[in-house]
Amino acid sequence: MIHQVHLPDVTRRRLTDVVLLQLRLLRHAALTTTPDAASCALYLDRCARFRGRGVQIVAWLWRAPTRHQSLEAFARGPGTEKLQWYMRLAREALKFLRYPTGALFPHIARNATAWQSAGATFLQNFYDDLCTPFGLPGCIFSGSDAAIFHRQELLHEFVHAIRICTSALPVTSLVPIRLLTTRSGLAWNIICPKAATLTLPVIPLTCSSFVPCVTPS
Repeated sequence: MIHQVHLPDVTRRRLTDVVLLQLRLLRHAALTTTPDAASCALYLDRCARFRGRGVQIVAWLWRAPTRHQSLEAFARGPGTEKLQWYMRLAREALKFLRYPTGALFPHIARNATAWQSAGATFLQNFYDDLCTPFGLPGCIFSGSDAAIFHRQELLHEFVHAIRICTSALPVTSLVPIRLLTTRSGLAWNIICPKAATLTLPVIPLTCSSFVPCVTPS
C-alpha cells in the first residue's frame, strides 16, 4: 500500500527558494567566465525574489571556498555547452517544481566533464550545508518568516506529515534519523534520494524531496 504525503508548505517554500537561487547563480556562471562576488550579488539583486539580499547571500557563499569555487570552475567550461547544460537542467527543475512527476536525467559522474562535475558539486553543496549544524542562512529565503533552515526542521515537518497520513499504521516512535546527500540526482532531488532512509521500528520508509511517498515493506 502506498500513502501519498503532501509536502509541508514551509518545506516546499524553502526548497523552492534554494532551487531558484541555485539556478540563478548557475545561469550567471553559464553566461560569464568570471563570476566573482560583486557580479553574483548584482545578478541576484536583479531578480525580484532575491532583490536586496544579494550581498548577504554572496557573503555567505564566499565565506567557505567550497561553496563558490565549484561555481567558478563551472564558469570556466565552454560557453555554448555549459549554457545548454544549464538550460536543460533549468527546464527540468522548473517543470518538476510545477508538476512533480515524471523522469529526470541524472548526473552520471563517470561520464561528466570537469566543468559539469563542478556544476553538480555546486548544487550538492547546498544540501551538504543543509545537513550541517548551521543549516542554510535565512537570507536565502523569501517571505516574512524567513529564518535559518536545518535538516532537522525538514525531517520534523516530513515525519509530521507521515504521522498524519499513516496514523492507522502501528508506528509508535522514531529511532535516530540520518539524512545523506549524493550526486546521483539533480539538485532539487538530492534532499532525500534512495541513499537516505527514514528508519522506523516496524516499517522502513524512503522519501523523495517533492512528492514523498510512504511505502511499507
